Amino acid sequence: MKPLGEQLKILRKRQGMSQAELGRHLGLAQSHISSIESGRTDPRLSTLCELAKLLGQEFMLIPYLHRSAVRALINEEDISNKRRWQPDEGDEFS
Repeated sequence: MKPLGEQLKILRKRQGMSQAELGRHLGLAQSHISSIESGRTDPRLSTLCELAKLLGQEFMLIPYLHRSAVRALINEEDISNKRRWQPDEGDEFS
C-alpha cells in the first residue's frame, strides 16, 4: 500500500486540482498540502476527513483486528479459507 501522502497526491491529480486549489478549498497554504503529500507533515484527523470529501473518497477507521479482511476485500482476495476473528464466549460483542 502506498504512503498516505502519495495516495492523496494521486487522488488530487485525478480530480485535476493543483496543490494551491486544494489548499484554498481547505483553507490551507499550498506549502502545507505539499508537506502532507511528501510525508513531512502528518495532517489532523479533521483535515484528512475534509481531504477525503474533496477528493471524492470516504475516510474510515478500521478496527485493527479486521484490517487483514478489509485489505483482502480491497484486493479482491478469496478469504473463505483464512482464519477469521471470533469473539470469545461471554464477550459483549457476541
